[in-house]
Amino acid sequence: MRVFDIVEYPNEMSDELCHRFPEAGDGRVHTGTLLIVRDRQVAVVSLNGKLLDVFGSGRHKIAADNLPLYIKSFGELFDKKASFPADIFFISISEILDIKWGTSSPIIVGNLRSGATYLDAWGKFSFFISSPQKFASKFAGVLSKYNITGEIITRLRVITLSALQEELSEFTSKGDGNLLDAISHLKDTSAKTLTRFHDEFEALGISPTHYLIEGLRPKEISEEKLPTSIPMQKSSSDLPNIQNKPPIPIRTNSGILRVFLCHSSSDKPYVQKLYQRLKSDNFDPWLDEENLLPGQDWKLEIPKAVRKADIVIVCLSRNSVTKAGYVQKEIKDALDIADEQPEGTIFLIPLKLEECEVPDRLSRWQWVNYFDENGYKRLLNTLHTRAGTG
Repeated sequence: MRVFDIVEYPNEMSDELCHRFPEAGDGRVHTGTLLIVRDRQVAVVSLNGKLLDVFGSGRHKIAADNLPLYIKSFGELFDKKASFPADIFFISISEILDIKWGTSSPIIVGNLRSGATYLDAWGKFSFFISSPQKFASKFAGVLSKYNITGEIITRLRVITLSALQEELSEFTSKGDGNLLDAISHLKDTSAKTLTRFHDEFEALGISPTHYLIEGLRPKEISEEKLPTSIPMQKSSSDLPNIQNKPPIPIRTNSGILRVFLCHSSSDKPYVQKLYQRLKSDNFDPWLDEENLLPGQDWKLEIPKAVRKADIVIVCLSRNSVTKAGYVQKEIKDALDIADEQPEGTIFLIPLKLEECEVPDRLSRWQWVNYFDENGYKRLLNTLHTRAGTG
């Protein structure tokens, strides 16, 4: 393990947010090691993954009097050791300007009464790292560096898109809310959207300084390609020989296949359509709005429904993967029950309602793109396999 006499990162960090020293392996420093922090940088000292003392720009000699948090964690052996372990994270505190964002797949806005509208959106945002210690604790990990086109920026883009979808959905859900008003007043819509994601950025140690929606445009999508559309039901005259026969439910050994639909409240309109599709295909889906009775305690009934389910579909969107709320408790309950299932049992299916990241805790399960042309067909095949009818 190398012991460093000088620790510095002589880089303007124009394309980096965070850089770990050393880039690989473990490093050691000693009393008297010179730590050089350049302008627009901050250095955070880490011990065993715990972020401790912070140094601003300047030249600092490592000594007991400027490492109070480190010494508190390391103990009294500090002065008796020839060297001691430390990872040092250099973090840029420059403002990162005009990061472009845009939709790779349309934002879904609307409700069941007015119908869904599909929007392309694009723009830019700016930010700076306002709390280096908080930022490092969230992101530093084992990677040597984060650049401005990598994982962090992708996460920030997802957060901003989720906030925009939430803002537009809430706006149009109001009785007098007109989507055209939001489109024609982009400056106002931008300001409201920034307010929505501001606290999420701050929780990561990041302060947003500017957010602009440069364009918001309705997108025409053919009916057969709508990701959450329900197929047109044929009339009884188009269904010879089965008019008088009831649908045959999809059964397991314990009865009709029970499917719990885990989702964020903001995705409710689209999950309701999924509920109807599954019901018409003779499964037994469970959705709080459809299955909860007036007066029932939903905090008791929802966990019961998760445990009784033969399979849990976790509906994912840009909004749900970043939003705190009861949906995270539902996912946790489902994960706990999944761990109890016999090996090889299909119990949990991540279902992407739109293009979004799959949370790490769900990444071990193969997900389905519901918005793909054959997405629903793939989901049905899985449910039939689970029921033993595929």
